[in-house]
Amino acid sequence: MEFKQNKIKNEIVVVDDSSPDGTADIVKQENKKYKNIALVSRPPKSGIGSAHRDGIKAAKGNIIIAMDPDFSHPPSKIPQMCSFAKRGYLVAGSRFIKKDGFNTLFYRRIGTTLLNLFIRILFHSNISDYSNGYIAAKKEYLEKIIAHGKKIKIHPYRYVLWGIPVFTIGTKLGYKGANVFTPYVFRTEGETKIHFTRGLKIWLSSILLAIKLFIKL
Repeated sequence: MEFKQNKIKNEIVVVDDSSPDGTADIVKQENKKYKNIALVSRPPKSGIGSAHRDGIKAAKGNIIIAMDPDFSHPPSKIPQMCSFAKRGYLVAGSRFIKKDGFNTLFYRRIGTTLLNLFIRILFHSNISDYSNGYIAAKKEYLEKIIAHGKKIKIHPYRYVLWGIPVFTIGTKLGYKGANVFTPYVFRTEGETKIHFTRGLKIWLSSILLAIKLFIKL
């Protein structure tokens, strides 16, 4: 709908890790009607970071928009994010530009806010949300970010919060950052794969990752 209304040529790449909910079958069925939908099938539980990496690799367009499929990332923001990306920005969909933009559990909101504040201060960055996972950028930018990450032995898409290395390395390469307000809506169906204990481990490892990037960059 957003693509059609804004006359944006597009493709939708769905990366599915052999999900038991039948995602692959649905995508294959939709592809019969809409030829701009592509499926990347992978082994179970291959990881969210590498899913985005493989989605980028499979995409044919010049602009990449990475987002979750559960509507926690509002599709209505795609045209604005796409517009910034076309002008050469590395775009972060941010939950922190306005109040009440982050509808989630209390402890997650506190932890995520502190993590992003720490990284922003550490790198003196204008990016306000490193961990949302809603990103728009030129494909060539992301490919160069991946290549530079390999040089410093930090592969961006090996991490759950892959936005941290993507934006910090991108800034190092001279790409301008931009924020677009993208309010987060807590999922109404299904269950999150990241519960408190795992979330705490990801939080701590992300702090260490940010410090490692600061030293290497």
